[in-house]
Amino acid sequence: MRKGESRKTPPRSTRSDATAPWAGRPRPPRGGTLIESLRRLTGWDDSPPLALIFDFDGTLSPIVPRPKNARLDLTLRRLLERLASRRKVSIAVVSGRSLADLRLRTGLSGAALFGNHGAEFRFPDGHESRGFARSGRESIRRAERALSQKLAGCAGLEMENKGPALSIHYRRVRRMNRAAVRREVDAVARRYAGIVETLRGKCVLELRLRGLPDKGDAVRRLLRALAPGTHPVYFGDDITDRDAFRAVRGRGWSVQVGTGRGFRSVDFTLSGPRELRRQLQQLSAFLAKRPPGGRRRVTKATAPDQEIHVESPDRGLPPPGRRTRD
Repeated sequence: MRKGESRKTPPRSTRSDATAPWAGRPRPPRGGTLIESLRRLTGWDDSPPLALIFDFDGTLSPIVPRPKNARLDLTLRRLLERLASRRKVSIAVVSGRSLADLRLRTGLSGAALFGNHGAEFRFPDGHESRGFARSGRESIRRAERALSQKLAGCAGLEMENKGPALSIHYRRVRRMNRAAVRREVDAVARRYAGIVETLRGKCVLELRLRGLPDKGDAVRRLLRALAPGTHPVYFGDDITDRDAFRAVRGRGWSVQVGTGRGFRSVDFTLSGPRELRRQLQQLSAFLAKRPPGGRRRVTKATAPDQEIHVESPDRGLPPPGRRTRD
């Protein structure tokens, strides 16, 4: 196991090899690192389509003191676009940022983008949608005005009106004043109870219109738009990613990026965004050289009702042996 990565072993399964990931019915492998599992998943000509889905802040981009300074660096953007250009690989980013802000900070082409935790989205073909009523924005503006008055003298506080939601960033607020910020936000939330709800993240509070989608809803919407049998892998680091982790359970894999929060029932843990990038570079290199030397499943017809699948391994992976499918 490589430095910076830990593997959480899932419960043992009684399913046979016929239900392995490359057979179109994914389950987390019993051992190995994330990149080893991705190689096993994608190393077949008839592998299932793969969807790599990422949170932005703290996952693709390191957490920075000022949210407006976060960016997807050029090297990682080109790496993601290279992966998105591969056959049977889809890339998506699901963020609490507004869609317009997310597009500005990622600059990604060929990827699906979900802003405001999935309340608005844009697919690579240009299809764009917003799943919230513009009429609710006035309640958000009133909440913003109320908080601006109450917290006017709070140094380091930043508020961001995202349309259907208001984010209150207090990472740069002195620790002794943070409890007061949370109390004032909770008081405004109670004033507009029934209209807004509070969402909590890493040094950020969000007042958002009730009934908006969460990141789990965004993942499910994405998977409905992709090919049946697509294997999703979701990467996230914050409380708001739990909904997405639940959405891929039983269908794909969940990956916690960073070790600050002890998420339960995730399939893999990476040390941080730098380790994530390293794993993606290895996956890209593997996919780039797989066509001439990857594993192939050759079908030989032996009877009208029976096929024997002869599989040849690629370098570095143990031969899976012969399987017979009735």
